[in-house]
Amino acid sequence: MMSRSARAASAALLLAMAASASQAFEGVTEARVRVVNGMPRLLVNGRIVPPIAFFFNPEQNAGYREKYQSPQVRLAAGAGVHLHSFWIHAPELSGEEPDYRRIEERLQSFVEDDPEALFILRIWPPPWEGWPEYRRAQEGDFIAYADGTRSRLVTTASPLFWGPSDARLAALIRHLEAGRFGRHILAYHVGGPNSELFPEGFRERGPDVSEANTRGFRDWLRQRYGTDAALAEAWSDPSGRIETAQVPRAEPGRFPMRMERPGEAVRLFYDLPAERAWVDYADYTADLTARRVLAWARLIRRATRGRKLVAFFFGYTYDLVGSFNGHGGIQKALESPDVDILVAPVPYQHRTPGEPAGFMSSVDSVPLHGKLWLNEDDLRTHCLNEADVPAWLHDGTFGERSRSRQETLGLLDRNLGALAAHRAGTWWMDLGGCGAFSDPALWDLLRARLPLLRETIERPRPYRPEVAVIAHDRSKHAIRSDWTGFYQTLIDFRNQVARTGAPVGWYTLGDFLAGRVPRCRAYLFPNAFLLTDEELRGLRRRLERDSALAVWVGAPGIVGEKGLDVARSARLTGVRLRLAPGRQRRVGSGALAGEEWGPELEVAPRLAVDDPLATPLARYADDGLVAAAEAQLGRCRSVFVGGIGVSWRVLARLLESAGVHRWARDGEIVHADGRLLVVHTGRPGPLMLTAPPGARLVPVGAEALGREGERVTVACEAGETVWLRVER
Repeated sequence: MMSRSARAASAALLLAMAASASQAFEGVTEARVRVVNGMPRLLVNGRIVPPIAFFFNPEQNAGYREKYQSPQVRLAAGAGVHLHSFWIHAPELSGEEPDYRRIEERLQSFVEDDPEALFILRIWPPPWEGWPEYRRAQEGDFIAYADGTRSRLVTTASPLFWGPSDARLAALIRHLEAGRFGRHILAYHVGGPNSELFPEGFRERGPDVSEANTRGFRDWLRQRYGTDAALAEAWSDPSGRIETAQVPRAEPGRFPMRMERPGEAVRLFYDLPAERAWVDYADYTADLTARRVLAWARLIRRATRGRKLVAFFFGYTYDLVGSFNGHGGIQKALESPDVDILVAPVPYQHRTPGEPAGFMSSVDSVPLHGKLWLNEDDLRTHCLNEADVPAWLHDGTFGERSRSRQETLGLLDRNLGALAAHRAGTWWMDLGGCGAFSDPALWDLLRARLPLLRETIERPRPYRPEVAVIAHDRSKHAIRSDWTGFYQTLIDFRNQVARTGAPVGWYTLGDFLAGRVPRCRAYLFPNAFLLTDEELRGLRRRLERDSALAVWVGAPGIVGEKGLDVARSARLTGVRLRLAPGRQRRVGSGALAGEEWGPELEVAPRLAVDDPLATPLARYADDGLVAAAEAQLGRCRSVFVGGIGVSWRVLARLLESAGVHRWARDGEIVHADGRLLVVHTGRPGPLMLTAPPGARLVPVGAEALGREGERVTVACEAGETVWLRVER
């Protein structure tokens, strides 16, 4: 064991080295995200920096720095990763004056271990206990729930969440920028009332019924409807008045949000106009969150004089359940000139071996707006020190722990492959501050993949998938079934598409209608439910001109201003439809013969095909009504697939019929961008992969067992990820 004097000498040497290196360190004069030929580039003083970072949570363990922080920061730096992130609260207060010492000590601790450290600072700026403003807050400023409970967090709708917190955030940024750590700061990553911008407690207790939020909702209703008469008509409530309107209350048993129990019928959508208050509340919450994001972004731009980047957790389209989750305003963030980076965790529920993981958002829309997407990879790796793992990390929310080094490597490699294809970045996150990335083998993997990631950045070209999934954020606001309906229409759909063996692009409906989404062989619409008349017409106009395949799932376009309208679904898809209550199980016919899919659930509404001119593709198992059919929509082949849920095998057959190339055929997870092919599998045995005509696959670090034409067989174990070059 090292003696005290030896440790002191070592520390002194380290400080001297840090000071020497820091003197040569140029620091951040200007940080930018620039998209070049479809590739977002993170630029520091005009030079490309790979968007790979390490995040350490320093608030979990006593003695964290020596035991966990320093070793991992040094491992990251040794692998060429100098971007770091950690969590800071608003400054502590000494009377009315902010005390920045603790923040600066944290920054110093990283710089001592990596003198070239650049920081993406995650800041929680809302009013916090200890602030004078917090102590002066009224009861109505705090988040409250219909069950009578209250949070100790200030609601986003409160003026305290804006003026005082903005002033303190601006002062913090100005202080840091003017100080010795300003040149180490790359970006400010802001969020609240929790860091991820969704309403605190909404899944457990429902909407925020606080006085401040009720006032905010009424102000929003006044802007939307203008008069009491207009509100009364929209809500089908003759007594409706804006000044007395309430945040909607749920029936008993709805919260905490849950899957419907066996035997319970699933009511997919709110009943309009009777339940329009719920849709309006979801729209209001999304608008409020987006306004908060854009205001913070402008504040940070001003405080840094435009020299630093602005980041937010936002746009959890696929994974954040509940209609009023606040993340429906991603299009506004994408179109803001003041937002540079959007972030979400790697999906928690499907990140184990053989599963797709992927992205929570419409990741491929992000570069279309000159921005960068980052995945937060907080994998519970094999090298966590169980003795120091905090209790909350054991509850299953953050996924299962990897069982071995090999399993961890396969999962991290899968996630890196997704970044390469979708032009994104990441940070590896030691969420519990207990050594999640303390194994040098993990950094050896990153070191081996960095040249390929750099090549993608330095020789940019846009991602051009043959398949585009078009998600509609606002349609989530109409979904009444918080878990079952949401899960099947978005989460499960994403995970099924990922197994088709075809590279996929993930885009917003707004970008599709604006013509930003590249032309593809197939467009998949998992949740195009709540559409304006103009959106419906715009979809038809684009698709009628496009020689492609459009696949509609569920009840596309059915939610009209006055309720469910099957005629709108028929206009959108080109297939005549009718309401037909029943179960969701479907049996394929014709081009889908031999396939069976869908849950044994009763879900309303259920649509059946009533069109003698359409070609049947499936029937409902319980009553034999036509569940899926194909028709022509101008130059576009339009396929309607009724019911919720669809299997990857069904999707794969439809994609093949459109001429889409499938690189793998047994449910493997595939990412390909024309230069690289990355394949992850959960089953043992060799992988059989097929290149498009005229191309050749060359394994990178994997063993090729055989070749035949465009096909190559690659050695692979269960849970492993293989990378191949695509040569032409």
